[in-house]
Amino acid sequence: MQLAQGWSVAVERGPDWLFVSLSCADQPHAEPTDMAENLWQLAQCHLVNRIVLDLHEVPRLSSALLGQLTELGKRMLNTHGVLRLCGV
Repeated sequence: MQLAQGWSVAVERGPDWLFVSLSCADQPHAEPTDMAENLWQLAQCHLVNRIVLDLHEVPRLSSALLGQLTELGKRMLNTHGVLRLCGV
């Protein structure tokens, strides 16, 4: 799955959790504009409402990326789900 040019996502399924790793190929101008929507749909496809998002391969947290993380967090919270960030 690709969020934007230069961005990729690796997904693993655990018991009741979705483990998602984001990575960026050093393209600072490529912002994942629909990341929240794409990850939300991915969780819905896997029938989970808990996501662990690994950001250790993301070189910097831009304001656009933080906005997408906030939007995803609100969606998860509104459905009694959980969003956990690691590798920040």
